[in-house]
Amino acid sequence: TAPSSSWAIFNRKRRPSAMSRAILSSSTDQWDVLDFEDMENSLAKKLSDDDVGAILACINAANNVKILKLAGCVNITGHGLEPLRGSLVLQQIDLSLAKQHERSVIEPEPSISDEAVLPILDSIVDADGNSLKYLQLPKKWRMNRGAKLDQFLEKYNQLLETRGSKCSECCEALGNNDDSGWIIRKDGSQNCTCYKCLKHFCYDCENEDGKVILVSCSTCEKDFCSDCCQCVLCDKCYGSLCSGCGNIKDCPDCGETFCRDCGPDSKCPCSDGVCCKDCDPNYSQCDNDGCNKAHCNQCQNGKENDVEYCCICQVTFCSECRFLKCSEWWKGSCNGCLKLIAPKLAEELDQKQLEIEDLKSKLEEKNNECRRMT
Repeated sequence: TAPSSSWAIFNRKRRPSAMSRAILSSSTDQWDVLDFEDMENSLAKKLSDDDVGAILACINAANNVKILKLAGCVNITGHGLEPLRGSLVLQQIDLSLAKQHERSVIEPEPSISDEAVLPILDSIVDADGNSLKYLQLPKKWRMNRGAKLDQFLEKYNQLLETRGSKCSECCEALGNNDDSGWIIRKDGSQNCTCYKCLKHFCYDCENEDGKVILVSCSTCEKDFCSDCCQCVLCDKCYGSLCSGCGNIKDCPDCGETFCRDCGPDSKCPCSDGVCCKDCDPNYSQCDNDGCNKAHCNQCQNGKENDVEYCCICQVTFCSECRFLKCSEWWKGSCNGCLKLIAPKLAEELDQKQLEIEDLKSKLEEKNNECRRMT
């Protein structure tokens, strides 16, 4: 750990907690990368600003840490990042608090505060000769941007523009307009930089396979170059998914590629392949979130998964999901759904009657046993 003088610089009276010491002792002596990605979420949630601040102070973060990723640290406000103030070596800081291939929207909303963090980020951007080249902000900041955050983003954008960075492929200058500049004005995210290798690219360059080199994943909201992470474009919604987030499937009939929201998440039970809705107009998939049941026209009559469309409420459910939805409020269920689940209701009723008969039999046995004992 750092000497006591490093501890005093940041006016810290408390010594590192047991959790902080465990993190420090389990890591290598190379502190250029501090990444909480591999820490279990249950442990990361327990980290406080004191814990994070203790770790950063002990490793002299302002002079050593080049990459900082605070994945899972949802209970920090950001005051613990004070030891990073004025850093000249920090190149990348990920404050999204989400892991590399997770959605950036975190529920419940994390505690991190722009009032606590922006002054620290300002000190880094203002420092002459700083190395910052990639910044990912929390989603909650970008969705509810205030004047101070806008001012900081404008300053950060100007910093990147003054460096005159060029595309690593075509050597064209980057960051010349609002649409393809360094900071996307609409949501405050960063353009033209691969999340992993931190190389800069434009969005027009293609590799030798004819695929765009730098692609933005619509799930984790990070840009990746083709050397670091493969991304696939959905032919239906035109959204892109990286290999870490992607649940991409190809239709064997038409060859199109689609994501989970646009196509089936599981095979039809009668087929070795997956059919898409364009190739099979009779293809049916349950609309309930998280349900993968589906069938195509080859097994429509057999109803292996029993997925049916209700013409009254205009919803497609499998029998199990329809029964669960109706059971939440029987009086509010439409007649069409009730008719579709009638066989299921009859089956449930028969099962309940068998259970009642079984209980009656057991009760009678107990009564007879009590009579014999008396």
